[in-house]
Amino acid sequence: MSQAVTLLLVTHPGIGTALLAQAKRIFAADTEQSLNGQLTDLYVLEVDDDLSAAQLDAQFEQLTANWQEQHNVLLLTDLEGATPASLALRQARRHHWPLITGLNLPMLLKAINYQRIELSELVNEVLDSSQHAVRILQAAPSSRLEQPH
Repeated sequence: MSQAVTLLLVTHPGIGTALLAQAKRIFAADTEQSLNGQLTDLYVLEVDDDLSAAQLDAQFEQLTANWQEQHNVLLLTDLEGATPASLALRQARRHHWPLITGLNLPMLLKAINYQRIELSELVNEVLDSSQHAVRILQAAPSSRLEQPH
């Protein structure tokens, strides 16, 4: 088994923390194992839009200073084109780390579940699962989706 991939959630304020809290609740309910061994190498950086790009880069560098040379890092961000994604993209290019946007709870759960596989395989698993997580399960009979326009 390979070394765990370090996961870094780069999000708007409140989003990364909330997703991580829910992941912890789900893993606590679904496993008999201790969460201490389950949720490791997982970090959250919630981005303050009021900071300059230089300040954000410095904040990122401070958080990642101990593992910047590590090649097994996956960045996950919430909204493409927004400040957190811009920061994550600058750093992903600098460190040659993959970056996936559109962070949601199914994506995070998949990333945690498969955190110990090779990084390239993890990226593929996360992308595949996130694309399959968005769907209409059942529309109500009076739904606007069923009415012709």
